[in-house]
Amino acid sequence: MRRIYRRRMGKLLDLMEGMELDAIVGVRPPTVQYFTGCRTVGCPPRTLYFTAFNNGELEILAPRLEVNQAREEAALGVIVEVPRGVSWLKALAERLEKRGVSRVGIELSGIPHNAYKHLSAGNEIAVEDVSEALASLRAVKSPEEIRIIRRAVRIAEEGLEAARRNVRPGSRERLVARRAIYRMMARGAEWVSFEILVASGPRAAYSHGAATNRKIGEGEPVIVDLGARVEGYHSDLTRTFIAGSNEKFREILGILDEAIEAALRMVRPGVPASEVDKAARDVIREYGCGDYFTHGLGHGIGLEIHEKPLLRPGSKEELKEGNVFTIEPGIYIPGLGGARIEEDVAVTGTGHLKLSEYPRIP
Repeated sequence: MRRIYRRRMGKLLDLMEGMELDAIVGVRPPTVQYFTGCRTVGCPPRTLYFTAFNNGELEILAPRLEVNQAREEAALGVIVEVPRGVSWLKALAERLEKRGVSRVGIELSGIPHNAYKHLSAGNEIAVEDVSEALASLRAVKSPEEIRIIRRAVRIAEEGLEAARRNVRPGSRERLVARRAIYRMMARGAEWVSFEILVASGPRAAYSHGAATNRKIGEGEPVIVDLGARVEGYHSDLTRTFIAGSNEKFREILGILDEAIEAALRMVRPGVPASEVDKAARDVIREYGCGDYFTHGLGHGIGLEIHEKPLLRPGSKEELKEGNVFTIEPGIYIPGLGGARIEEDVAVTGTGHLKLSEYPRIP
């Protein structure tokens, strides 16, 4: 396991060399887990930060409450206790000054606005934002990470099956959600990736319809969007079930299935993410439903449920081997209902690997 984290440390060293940095500070919980192995889940989330130095050393700043657990979990690095009553920024500034750091990259997206200015107060430390660079490193998954995500996908598929069995006229949306949660937890999920979405009938026109106590009606579409978390990694799947028979929405599901196939044909290294979005969007437009597809085609998944790459119009990103993301076209008709199908996909050296196997049109 340590070799995985040594390899990731090598990525940080390459980044420091390229940006001429003396050190990099990771702040956001998924970044901390990715580079150190320390989990930050909790309520509130555990407060841990790391500093990687250009000589290959790594320090993990932890308050006294978290020191022992951090020592147990850390795959790399030395644990440095932040004294009681001392802010982590002050502790960090003291450590950087002690190490003679003059130029540091910090994940500024994870700290309060302008808080980093305290680092340079009274010293000569120059601060660079490495938020995007660190997110890009995490966006390229290793085979080990893809295997974990695939396990999370399998568990999510179990949740979809439990949902399907409970989608029937008279069932309530919250019952469908509860049964899906129970199945995923029973199959080994640490927890769900997000609040399960169950939207039926006219509510299925909402792209993010959380489950309510509404009763499902005869022939209504029911969008179920869920994910499972395994070892900190997420899956994200959506299927649209029909409570009985509804030919109109079965036709809509056929359009979405065709759109997904068009997108999958585009997935390979070097393809602009916007072109994958366009391939699916063009199919939906050809059927006259373009105005009813109101969001981007997909997003990366990993230690976060939404991360790089983003598949949407105007995206400047190109697909890379190791990217893992969703493809989730939807058609939402206000007042009538909607449908969405979501697959999880990994980019391989020559094309793609579809991680999800659950039938698109159950």
